[in-house]
Amino acid sequence: MPAIDLEVPYQEKELAKALGARWDARRKVWYVINLDDLTPFAKWLPQPARLNHRADSYVLLESRRDCWKCERPTRVFGFAIPSGHEQLEKSQPDLESPGDDDYDACLEGLDAMHWVAQDAPAVLSYVIHICDAALSRMHSLTMRYRKDLSGVTGTRYFMNHCEHCDAKLGDFETIEEFDAPLRPIGTESTSRLVRYPMNEPLEAESSSVPLTAGNLDCE
Repeated sequence: MPAIDLEVPYQEKELAKALGARWDARRKVWYVINLDDLTPFAKWLPQPARLNHRADSYVLLESRRDCWKCERPTRVFGFAIPSGHEQLEKSQPDLESPGDDDYDACLEGLDAMHWVAQDAPAVLSYVIHICDAALSRMHSLTMRYRKDLSGVTGTRYFMNHCEHCDAKLGDFETIEEFDAPLRPIGTESTSRLVRYPMNEPLEAESSSVPLTAGNLDCE
């Protein structure tokens, strides 16, 4: 049986180790291998991806920021998707002036999910899952973009790591904060952004931050 990665919170690492999990120091992840019974590890097994973003193309982004730990400048990377990409959203029928689509949404229930085309481009953040092809493209640029446990959110997501000290570089400062390295606002910060257009589909489970024309061109 091949190795299976586990989603083990830091505070439960000793329990996972006692049950037979192994630690991969290079990838910084717990895993099990050659086990027929995975029942003791059930709560740490990866969950099926719940894809909520998809696009026919995307752009790999590269910029720079200072590491909070060693204070040295380091490269950071991310994914941008163009306008017209689709996002999975709950139905929101117009009950005051319903049309055919609103009627269908009511029949399906208010919790029904639909793919909705987005007018603005966006940068993906807090990526839980990314399709293999896109991740492979990213890893051709850097192996410092990998899944790790966030002490802030308490979840594991794909995040950047410092090229010098390997410190975790969370998405808030890298993507979501005003004029962040991968979501620049000003001319100077935008000029530091490198774009690698990819003419192939992308699917992801993540959050996203809309962009304006002044941020960057990811069409």
